[in-house]
Amino acid sequence: MNAKQIAKEIYAELALLDNEAVTSIARLISAHYGEEFCDNLSQSTLFDITNAFYEIADADKNILIDNSENEGKTVGLPYNVTFVVRKNKAN
Repeated sequence: MNAKQIAKEIYAELALLDNEAVTSIARLISAHYGEEFCDNLSQSTLFDITNAFYEIADADKNILIDNSENEGKTVGLPYNVTFVVRKNKAN
């Protein structure tokens, strides 16, 4: 399974979350595929998944990935950084 496919599948999981849920890409991977699967991914693959995830998010007008809580802060690896899922109220 490639990074783009994983990103698509975990992005689809956002629809199941409550509005304003707090999560991270690593949490989404662990919830969808299992913690062991996530732990066995290389850092390079995790970066590829993260990049693909944000490409999908940028194109989606129904869900906003809100990273504003982390602005101006030194944060860890991007796939572990939490974000708030904000859903368009019209949906």
